[in-house]
Amino acid sequence: MGLKDIIVGDPEGKTLYEKWRDRGKEKPVRNDDTLSFNPVHAQVGGYALIDGVEFKGRFEIKAVALYDKGYDQILRCLIEDGEQNRILEIATEKKTKELKYFLFTLVDEFGFNEDFYNELGGPDLPDPNGLIYTNSLRTKEPIKAQVTIVEDPFASVQKKSFEIWAYSRKRNDGLDEYLHIEMDTDDGWILLQTGIELIATDISFLPAPKT
Repeated sequence: MGLKDIIVGDPEGKTLYEKWRDRGKEKPVRNDDTLSFNPVHAQVGGYALIDGVEFKGRFEIKAVALYDKGYDQILRCLIEDGEQNRILEIATEKKTKELKYFLFTLVDEFGFNEDFYNELGGPDLPDPNGLIYTNSLRTKEPIKAQVTIVEDPFASVQKKSFEIWAYSRKRNDGLDEYLHIEMDTDDGWILLQTGIELIATDISFLPAPKT
């Protein structure tokens, strides 16, 4: 190989200088890969594959959020389903340590409302459709969670603090349905989400395409 090959290039399309220069480069680390709890390796830009009875499809993951409650951690993935916002939640069963999956749908959101806030933590709570849910926590006090949100895996993450209330009810078919309420403690914005548990074998994940 002569000087011309070094300057112009080799059959692989790179000069020796380019190969030497690129050899020391490390791939950037994705923020969603460094979360302290992400057992399914969910990635922004990747996909959640769901093959359940009530819900199935291939859904792009738009954001990943780690909820740290101090004694427990859960992962929540915002998935794109047309114009409907859905949340795929991954948690750990306390006794068996097995992963559990829940699918939530956003049913309402609004700014801080003192009357509604004062109702939270009570024994029962109606959802926007009038269905009655029972307090799963059996306490007036909400769960407090520090939340790390990844929307762009290579940009700065968002840090938030949420208060969370958990309710549930039995559906007519005997299955449990959950009402998840969370409030951003910075601005008081409240989200109401209803959801069901999914079968673990019906869920799989695809990584984001390599760039």
